[in-house]
Amino acid sequence: GPRARQLTIEGRRAGILAAAREVFAKDGFQRALMDDVARKARVGKGTIYGHFGSKDGLFQAVCSDVSERNVQGVRAGLPAGGRPPVQLGRLLTIVVEERPRAHPWPARRT
Repeated sequence: GPRARQLTIEGRRAGILAAAREVFAKDGFQRALMDDVARKARVGKGTIYGHFGSKDGLFQAVCSDVSERNVQGVRAGLPAGGRPPVQLGRLLTIVVEERPRAHPWPARRT
């Protein structure tokens, strides 16, 4: 039904974003190919363009997705109801030390 179709669309979009994140991280924006994203996501290029419109649109969506994931991760690590100095100290620990180790970008080819 409509609910199952929506889940399929959301899953496909998430798969494209994950594939694009890897390709952009590995190759950079200029050298990244939509063919590589499509192959990695196991979809046709037309599906990518249908969801994101262009390579620029896909890149903007990847950046938004990464930012949102980082915000969610930071929020999850903050103590609920903590005093502001305690929360700020914890926030800095998460941003500077924990998040980069937990979610590194793939190594870049040289």
